[in-house]
Amino acid sequence: MPFLRREQQALRELAEENLAFTSYIRMLQSTNRRLRESNGSLRSALLLGASGGPRAGSGTGEQPVAPSPVYRLVLAGDSGAGKSSFLLRLCRNEFRGDISSTLGVDFQVKELLVDGEQTTLQIWDTAGQERYRSISRSYFRKAHGVLLLYDISSQSSFLSVRRWIEDIEGAGTALPLMLVGNKSDLRAALPETAGVHTAHGQRLATAHNCLFCETSAKDGTNVVEAVLHLAR
Repeated sequence: MPFLRREQQALRELAEENLAFTSYIRMLQSTNRRLRESNGSLRSALLLGASGGPRAGSGTGEQPVAPSPVYRLVLAGDSGAGKSSFLLRLCRNEFRGDISSTLGVDFQVKELLVDGEQTTLQIWDTAGQERYRSISRSYFRKAHGVLLLYDISSQSSFLSVRRWIEDIEGAGTALPLMLVGNKSDLRAALPETAGVHTAHGQRLATAHNCLFCETSAKDGTNVVEAVLHLAR
């Protein structure tokens, strides 16, 4: 019987990994389609300009509009920290309590006005399970910044923060990092000795020279503000 259980567990893990990579491939295919559409629009604009059609700023004295800067941000942290809910609140201003754990990675684009400048953020939601840590590490190397989430009601997710920071620092470049204590809406219902106090999160952020914020994906508290602060 123990052998049978191990076989069943191995089959389940294999099925989960296969699903994760399938999701990852679909995400890349969707991104490639967006890039092809964007490139098609760019080619049309170039052909129009080459054929003597109107060009930005021509004959009007106006300067061509510069493209908005694009930054890649990565959401990291243990499974259950609320990364997918954080991303849903940020991009769609919605909250759902039935979101399943991310397998592999998810990807969203968010346009934000940062200090008066239109900015495009590519936000990658990475899986928190141990088996996907190598995938998360590969995204740190391509990122401009990281939002590292923990659940303020879960001591274990907070204790994992140092290990995540080691992975982020191992990316090879110094990345702007925002430590985020998520699910702040749960604090009122917690016993005084339970959960992670704000001061503990702030102290850890200071020790690692990173920004700090507490948020709630459920009610929207500080979600946009955290991203804006990191983008700045």
